[in-house]
Amino acid sequence: MAKLFAADYSYAEKCGPQFDAFYRYYFLGVREVWRADKDADVGGVDKYLSFDGDRQHVVGVQEKARRGEYDYGDLYLEYVTNAERGRAGWIEQVPTSDYLCYAFPAANRYYLYPSQQLYLSYQRNKVAWHKEFQAQECREKSPGDLSGTSWGLLVPHEAVHAAIAAAFGPISVIPTR
Repeated sequence: MAKLFAADYSYAEKCGPQFDAFYRYYFLGVREVWRADKDADVGGVDKYLSFDGDRQHVVGVQEKARRGEYDYGDLYLEYVTNAERGRAGWIEQVPTSDYLCYAFPAANRYYLYPSQQLYLSYQRNKVAWHKEFQAQECREKSPGDLSGTSWGLLVPHEAVHAAIAAAFGPISVIPTR
């Protein structure tokens, strides 16, 4: 049986200054952080980071924030964005961002995943992960979809790290404390 999982897309936006502080901590030399325009945001990029001040060398980041006081130790990998319309979730789409920043802002925990490696690791492991991890239902209200039901897997960080490391080499998790 699926568990209802609450989403709030405005939460990541409200936590924008915390995300920005993390980017300045993690990426040396960040000179500017700005919100993507609507077209880029719909395409999977929430923010851009500039290193040279004139926006010539940029990194695109997709942001996901979970509510709660704890780091629950997992990622919600959304494979269906709107079940009523049959739209594929973000993990099923080839990423346009360079990184996914998955955060538990209240716990001050941020996970930075290389988007391409995360996508490919999911594609290579999705059959096993769908058997091992329970699907989660999420009812949401988001811009463009007044209501919808998405489905995703809560996959432990360790499983994601192991899959990426097996295919591409190890990755690091950097807390901002």
